[in-house]
Amino acid sequence: MTSLTANEAMVVILSQAEGLAEIRDPGGKVIGFYAPVSRKDAASSVRALAQIDRAELERRKQSKEKGYTTAEVFEHLLTLTQDEPTRAHLRQKIAELRERHRCDTP
Repeated sequence: MTSLTANEAMVVILSQAEGLAEIRDPGGKVIGFYAPVSRKDAASSVRALAQIDRAELERRKQSKEKGYTTAEVFEHLLTLTQDEPTRAHLRQKIAELRERHRCDTP
């Protein structure tokens, strides 16, 4: 990993970040990511963010292809496994998702 030293102006800017932050150039282009070391997962979070393909995310948002909810994916996975602990875990996650997205209005 490369180590960079921030000048005082950059330290002031970075200290505003309470969580994960994108670092952009003056034109708005993402040039990197920053996570305060106070986050116990700072290094892994920044590595994960760096792997995101923003062009692919935009392509998927514009796509007319059918998408699936997390619950639908879990329901499909439920049909593929015979392992009972895995099935129980999937059923629990499906129930949690249904409860979270439950609507009280008819």
